[in-house]
Formats: sequence, C-alpha cells, structure tokens
Amino acid sequence: MNNKHILGIDGGASKVFSQLYIFKDNNTVIDESDTYECRYDEINGHNQSFSPVSLNVQKKEMKDNTYKISNDEKMQAGTIIKAIVKSIGYFTWSKKSLHAKRTKRKYCQKYWFEY
Repeated sequence: MNNKHILGIDGGASKVFSQLYIFKDNNTVIDESDTYECRYDEINGHNQSFSPVSLNVQKKEMKDNTYKISNDEKMQAGTIIKAIVKSIGYFTWSKKSLHAKRTKRKYCQKYWFEY
C-alpha cells in the first residue's frame, strides 16, 4: 500500500499557512499534521510597509503584456518564497512521523532556515 503525502500551502497577505495530509490509495485521509504558520515578518528582508500594486494596474499590465516589477515587489516576493521554503522544510524533516517532537523541529528549522 502506497500512501500519498500532500502538503497544502496557503499564502496570504501576512503569512504562509500549511498542513501535511496522508491519503490512502482511495484518497481517504488517514492522518494529518498540526498546522504550521510562517509569518512574513519572521523572515529577514520583509518590508512591513510594502503595498502591492493596485489590481487595476496589474490587470492592465497583464492585458498589455507590459509588466513593471519594482525592487520592492522583488524583495517581497523573495520573502514569500523563503516562507514557503521554510514551511516545506518544516514538514520535510518530519515526514516519516507526523508526531515528531517540536523541540527537534525547532532545531531543524533554525539549522536550515537562518537567513
């Protein structure tokens, strides 16, 4: 029997929220982890005062195929990517056991994801 491990990741305006699920072959959930949350303000390089380009401007740039990505947007994108990588790392270390001790997880997070 091969169980599938699926990591759900939801990126929002202030954090990445994730949870690991294990499914049987028939897509029945047989186990799920505690949730993990990584706030962007925990990541070096996060710009607390960042404000995204308005949706109307984004739609116009998409329509005209004339994207203008500012340095602030690039930096914020890097912060979001680091938060996603940190979330994946949190569950990668513990994929053999969903119930690993938190102290070990914290050590692993610090070891792998100090920026």
